[in-house]
This record gives sequence, C-alpha cells and structure tokens, in this order.
Amino acid sequence: MAITCKHEFDIRTDCWGGALDRINELSMDQLDDLENVLEDYFADNEDITDTTINDFIWFEEDTWKDWIGLSDEDEDDEYDYDEDEDEEEDFEWDYEEEE
Repeated sequence: MAITCKHEFDIRTDCWGGALDRINELSMDQLDDLENVLEDYFADNEDITDTTINDFIWFEEDTWKDWIGLSDEDEDDEYDYDEDEDEEEDFEWDYEEEE
C-alpha cells in the first residue's frame, strides 16, 4: 500500500542542493516566471514529487532558462572560446619547423 500526499512546492523555500544554488541566482521576477512555467509544465503530472521538481530545476537549467527568457548568451563568460580559437590559428601560422 502506498500513501499519496499532495502539497504545494514553493521553489523559493523548498529547493535543496544544486537547485537551491540555481534559485538563489534569480531575481524575484525571474522566480515568478519560473514558477509559472513549472506550474504549466507539471500541470498534467499526477505523480510529481518534490524530488522531480528539484531535480528539474537543478539538472535542466538550460531548458527552463530558455523558457523564462534567459540563456548563457546573456551572461558574461569568464572564458572567451572564440578568442582562444583565433590564438590557436595564429600559432599554427607563425610556427616554423626547425631543420
């Protein structure tokens, strides 16, 4: 026999681990947007658990950030991959083999 318990999951207070880290990076408006899209996304799922929601926030960050209008392109990258590629190309052309 299984016991079913339904309750509300507040992303502001009920997340843990990596999901909590993701939540703490968002503004209040972004949290509202995320909450709205998650309500729509999980609306038809009768067997949703706290862990399912938490793990979705934690591991599907690219998905929900896209849904609320955020993307990695909006953030400042610490490492510019395009710049590194240019340097590698220069190195290849400037390199001369010793005889």
